[in-house]
Amino acid sequence: MTRLVFSSSCATYGLAKRKTISEAHPQEPVNPYGRSKLQGEEMILDQRRLKGWKVAVLRYFNVVGRDAAAGLAERHEPETHVIPNILKAFKAGKEFTVHGKDYPTPDGTCIRDYVDVTDLASVHLAALREIETRGLLVSNAGRGRGSSVLEVFAAFEEVFGEAPRRKVGPRRPGDPPSLVADAKFFRSWYPHPLKSLEDSLRSLKD
Repeated sequence: MTRLVFSSSCATYGLAKRKTISEAHPQEPVNPYGRSKLQGEEMILDQRRLKGWKVAVLRYFNVVGRDAAAGLAERHEPETHVIPNILKAFKAGKEFTVHGKDYPTPDGTCIRDYVDVTDLASVHLAALREIETRGLLVSNAGRGRGSSVLEVFAAFEEVFGEAPRRKVGPRRPGDPPSLVADAKFFRSWYPHPLKSLEDSLRSLKD
């Protein structure tokens, strides 16, 4: 029997209608990435109905950190994620641009829920075990705690001892103000400790 763990995304939810987002939140993506992930979910669930696949759909929130022991780290071109771009600016001695400071959040910057990539690897293995009995698992994968861009910047400065200069630029199209997991269901089947944002940042130090 086919078993599949699909890497989906909180981007399928679109604009948060509540402070935290549960798996029952409407899926109304506001950017092409979120739409593509939702389409992937729909195709996989069709296959499950037609062929009886055992399936886990994991809706990641923002993945951070690296597996330092294995020498594995995030690499995108172009890089769009906040933490790698802060690190890139820091190493190059360049200014970091905050994309928008007029969002409806406490400090005006976007809020995201960060989950460590090494934790996520363990979550995948646990999901494979879980679908043996459930058959279908649709779950968020997040800590249930959000950090704004400025809070991430402060955590970076705490871990690295300094941070790059920053300036405020315009918003980027398709960036929801806040994406934070309601992690109750996730923690019910994956109860193991998760790394903090600071722990993930420490993994990025040379």
